[in-house]
Amino acid sequence: MKFFVILSKRTIASLLLITVAAFAVVSRISAINSCEKNGDTNAARVEYIKELGYNINETASEKKSIVIPSEFSDVYKRYNELQQSAGFDLLPYRGKAAEVYKYPLADGSDRSVTLIVCKDKIIGGDVCENAVNGKMLPLRLTDSDYLRQAKTENKENRNAESEAG
Repeated sequence: MKFFVILSKRTIASLLLITVAAFAVVSRISAINSCEKNGDTNAARVEYIKELGYNINETASEKKSIVIPSEFSDVYKRYNELQQSAGFDLLPYRGKAAEVYKYPLADGSDRSVTLIVCKDKIIGGDVCENAVNGKMLPLRLTDSDYLRQAKTENKENRNAESEAG
């Protein structure tokens, strides 16, 4: 017994259109979920930082070349955990050359947004206080999240100091 399906041109065109639309949706979802963003130009890096909600000085205050270690020390493992909490992961880039760009926040604070770029893709970053023992936060936290966290920590520190003293 032979089984044949006869499809009209209209049905074939509809099926093709549905397939293309499904592919477009899947591609878009993959792009949104991917943390690799274009970092090939200053304008692209600044746009990415602004998309995250940060108001920065649009000229990097510092740029340096690094090599991501092949073997992660405990410090680098903790730094990668910070990256992972923001949706990044430096493990695939072990042993690779990268550029680090530092952009001061324009709010008058002594904080900066740092981006790590490898082969023109943003592969990581953080928000840090520029003090020697300053806090470092995942890149995805906005200024309001940062301020809320800082206020909570300051309150906890004051409570601990008052209990100790």
